Amino acid sequence: MAGEDINISFRERLYRSYYSIKYNTVPDPFDTINIDPKKVEYYLTEGSSNNIPYRYRDYQSLCSRHRLEKAKYPHVKCAGIIMAGDWDLYKKPYHRDTVYHAIQNLNSEEKFEKTEYYDNLILKSRMKNGSDYIEEQIEKVNNLYNSINKSGYNPSAYDINIRDHIGINIGRNGELIFNNKGHHRLAICNHFSLGNIPVLVVVRHAKWQAIRREVMQSEDINDLDSSTKEVLDHPDIPSSQLKNE
Repeated sequence: MAGEDINISFRERLYRSYYSIKYNTVPDPFDTINIDPKKVEYYLTEGSSNNIPYRYRDYQSLCSRHRLEKAKYPHVKCAGIIMAGDWDLYKKPYHRDTVYHAIQNLNSEEKFEKTEYYDNLILKSRMKNGSDYIEEQIEKVNNLYNSINKSGYNPSAYDINIRDHIGINIGRNGELIFNNKGHHRLAICNHFSLGNIPVLVVVRHAKWQAIRREVMQSEDINDLDSSTKEVLDHPDIPSSQLKNE
């Protein structure tokens, strides 16, 4: 899916120029791909973003250590980066994500109020001194939940631009690692087993990109080795690029 037109600030252009020099980038960094949300296996954790300026790390949390440990690469500044190293090893299973767990229990008030997500709402409510804060947040989640259940997930219906797309990173073996942007939408799409949703690939591991490049440059997929053939159905390898003579 072609990326949308996006206004990039001068500051963002500087960062993109810096990263494009430090790392390789894909030709169309703001293009989205379609994935099965059930295939997102992990979420990114701290330690993986050591190469990104400190102020962009996800430390600005009022709540749990679970949220403090999360990391994310800024969408606009980092989209399309190809990065080597061990950043993709800093991850945890997606089913341990607090938002995912909350959405799985949203229809049971008793179970929902026992989630870490609900505890976080209570803490935020106290800090904001807002008596209606919890109810307002739950209403927003319920509205999103019901909307996606009824109409599926279409970013344009929610006035979502590239900065707010569900973000993923792709590890060295092709694993999909949630970039911790679009928590509720991803969790709800996962809950309803929506088969195909658009996401922005922010960072790709250099080893995965090498596999991807090998496939796309191959004159005949039958000549690929067996391990590479196993990833031919990966959502980050466009079927239009496959050549079978």
